[in-house]
Amino acid sequence: MSKQTYPNFRILNYNKINKKWKITTICEVIIIKMIYLDNAATSFPKAIDTMRIQEIIDRTPGSINRRGYSSDYNLSSILDESRRKIKTFIGSGFEDKLIFTFNATHAINMALRGILNKNDHVLTTRYEHSAISRTLYSLTHERNISYSLLNVNTNTSEEEFEELLLNLLSPNSKMIVMTYGSNVTGDIIYKSKFGEIAHKYGLIVFVDASQAVGNIEINVKRENIDIMAFSGHKSLMGLTGTGFLYFRNNMNLPLIFTGGTGIKSEDDFIIPTEELDYEVGTMNIPGILSINQSIHFLEQNFKEVITKKSMLTKEIIKRLKAIDGIHIYGNFEAENHLPIISFNAKNLHPVNEVAIILENVYNIVTRAGIHCAPWTHKMLGTFPQGTVRISPGYFNEMEDIYTLEKALKEISLIKQI
Repeated sequence: MSKQTYPNFRILNYNKINKKWKITTICEVIIIKMIYLDNAATSFPKAIDTMRIQEIIDRTPGSINRRGYSSDYNLSSILDESRRKIKTFIGSGFEDKLIFTFNATHAINMALRGILNKNDHVLTTRYEHSAISRTLYSLTHERNISYSLLNVNTNTSEEEFEELLLNLLSPNSKMIVMTYGSNVTGDIIYKSKFGEIAHKYGLIVFVDASQAVGNIEINVKRENIDIMAFSGHKSLMGLTGTGFLYFRNNMNLPLIFTGGTGIKSEDDFIIPTEELDYEVGTMNIPGILSINQSIHFLEQNFKEVITKKSMLTKEIIKRLKAIDGIHIYGNFEAENHLPIISFNAKNLHPVNEVAIILENVYNIVTRAGIHCAPWTHKMLGTFPQGTVRISPGYFNEMEDIYTLEKALKEISLIKQI
């Protein structure tokens, strides 16, 4: 698949911005290319052929697993093929389960609500997304579960992790829930040895890999992961409305959502034994078609994709460090890191000032705020204002980084009136 160019160009009026800010470069009107640096939210452009997806939809009636006519079998075969490809991509055995969900949050709720029972205890970290933290909080009220926060970071050793775990472990501890990598700092938090230690104490290991799958190589078997939730529209570069829940074949995950699946329709109640039992209702056919394409793209180009993202990330960090007044969060000395960088500019609000100027003056799209991760920002000391987050993607080029650097140098010179 050939690389795509950015389709978005906008006409910007600097005078609107200049009423409040003193900007070093001023002109009346400029036409400027959009530079998209928010791939941690959703990737753009996508590694898919939308015309091909539309063509399949236009000529294929029916739905998946309804077994009504031949076109249904065609769609079902694409689903099966996509499932096999993703299992291979994450190092899963074919006997293990991989459920198509509508997003990672959907998958996380299926896992936590399916496994945690009344009075269970959970160990987790301060790096978790609201999909984890809010669900755990809800379950404290619904089922009287409890949770404790492990004070881990990217430098935590195996010995330190075990000591932290033992200090918080209780007789009713059932699961450890960890993000693979932070959606705020890009720090990689989970380590395979952590999973091995957790297993030693009888804990289920549940990893949120929404920011990791597609950005680094993951092997669920080697890395001692029992359950993993992840997105399809971020670094897997599929359409929105796609997510996945992986779990080991020997795990008993009760149904949280029930309804029609197109199979076992004669039964009022089913005990789930296969993946289709969990995929209730009409599935996201365009999303599944997009995943089928994007995973094929990654199979063919994965080494190049992760190498380029790593190069762009290191270049951004190097250039941000050289700008006076810019403070970067996270440990970028670590060997591995996700393509996510958070920073703040001295004396400027990340949302109301820096991000707005980047978009409206320079047409650079970032994400500012607390990124659905309040625990992380409280730990970093950036709550409630948050940070500006940059997340380059495969389709970014070095030219984009030079433009970002120039913009931030100018923004760092802004004086409030």
